[in-house]
Amino acid sequence: MAVRNKALDTLKLLFCLIIFSTHYMGAFWLLCDPRPSHVLLNHLLTPPFTLLFDSSLTLYGFFLISGMLASRKKITSGRALLQAIVLRYFRFLIPFFFINTLCFALYYTGAFRTTAVAATLNNQWVASYYNHAPTISEYLRATLLLDGALDGPLWMMKYLFFGTVLVYVYSFLRDRFFSSTTASNNVSTVAESIVRQNHDVTTDPSHDGLQLRAILYDVAVLVLYFVTLYYVPRFDPNAYQMHIVLAGIPLMQLKIRMDQSANASVRSILATLLVFLSLYLECAGQNHFIYPIVNRLLPEISSYFIWNRFWCCLFSAMLILGSLESKPVTALLSWKPIAALSDLSFPVYLLHWPLICSFSAAFTLFFLPRMSYARIFVLNAFLSLVLLILIAKLYASTFGKLEHLIFGSVKTFIS
Repeated sequence: MAVRNKALDTLKLLFCLIIFSTHYMGAFWLLCDPRPSHVLLNHLLTPPFTLLFDSSLTLYGFFLISGMLASRKKITSGRALLQAIVLRYFRFLIPFFFINTLCFALYYTGAFRTTAVAATLNNQWVASYYNHAPTISEYLRATLLLDGALDGPLWMMKYLFFGTVLVYVYSFLRDRFFSSTTASNNVSTVAESIVRQNHDVTTDPSHDGLQLRAILYDVAVLVLYFVTLYYVPRFDPNAYQMHIVLAGIPLMQLKIRMDQSANASVRSILATLLVFLSLYLECAGQNHFIYPIVNRLLPEISSYFIWNRFWCCLFSAMLILGSLESKPVTALLSWKPIAALSDLSFPVYLLHWPLICSFSAAFTLFFLPRMSYARIFVLNAFLSLVLLILIAKLYASTFGKLEHLIFGSVKTFIS
């Protein structure tokens, strides 16, 4: 997009903050054995508070948004496709280099306290991180292959990268060979060309043939999509996340169609209801309302209506679409005090896990003999959140600017 959408940026930031809260709760409460019990903490396990650590909803949302934005890129030649793929790789590689360098240094300065806090809280999940000295080869491999060996949550970035590449390939093939608007300068993106092509009325027989081939191409892609969705995860359980990125294409097409509809007020009201509906279904409604009804009326298919990652992906799409089309929600997400931090989403995601494994873990170990665990948990969460925002802002103003300069140089060189 030529102009950044502040509401969309803020939504991404909220997604990243929920991922932070999920990992914080997993490290210091949910995955501890035995789990520390307290009336205040136990309330977090009841809706709607469960949304505060619903990483699936937010992670899938992050993938969908990436697919939506990638589908806005117009690629009309093989050279442009190759350039887009290489630039996308460097877009990930540069921050990977900086954050992995930081994590490498933090390990050898003794900042990570995962081993000690895992033993104290009996948390095997936390114990699996930073439990051995990383080597230079591990550092280079994690950086070049976009792996999460040095910064755990970054494991999903390679799927985000390859998913985006697939969006580029789909867009290139459709726009290059099957779109009647390829040569037109009035259509800036593939998503827009698909919508416009479906509404275009002409008596030119060649246009009809081209449109038919485009439809057959989309059908073939859709069949391939579901076939690979079934088989590929057998080889890699997380590969389905590339399919979620691809799902951003029809989501962007749907948004464009909604933007072209006449009655903006009705659209905004329906979109607002869609936001609340998606949140309700995700945190409780699917299993406690929809499933019982289906189970009573059609028990033979009721198992398909139990919450799973596919339903979660649908609810995430509903949340994104509703948030971008609802005037009240967009106004809230664009509110200056919130929007001022909207560009910190990626630094927050990069830095939150090293922060949890260093500062948050050290804080817990230091105060554990001195106050109740519930107080430690709440105070630590607050201080960790504030510190995360501060260092994310510092990172964005230093390393972030350096990353942009390096990426700009790479882009100029490749172009």
